Amino acid sequence: MSQRPTYSIVTPIYDEEGNIELLVERVRQVMDSTGEPWELVMVNDGSRDRSLELMRVHAQADSRIKIIN
Repeated sequence: MSQRPTYSIVTPIYDEEGNIELLVERVRQVMDSTGEPWELVMVNDGSRDRSLELMRVHAQADSRIKIIN
């Protein structure tokens, strides 16, 4: 990302592998509509499922998505 984000969305993730795709899709849709730079910070709160793996996939595909593990 070349610009500093105007908006930072921070969300905790705990065993949410079934919801991460929808979360990212909806955040991207809404935030892109603003025309402002944004970032999504997903905080892994000790998930025991595939949540962290899925968050990493999204972070690699979109530099606006950050992970705190």
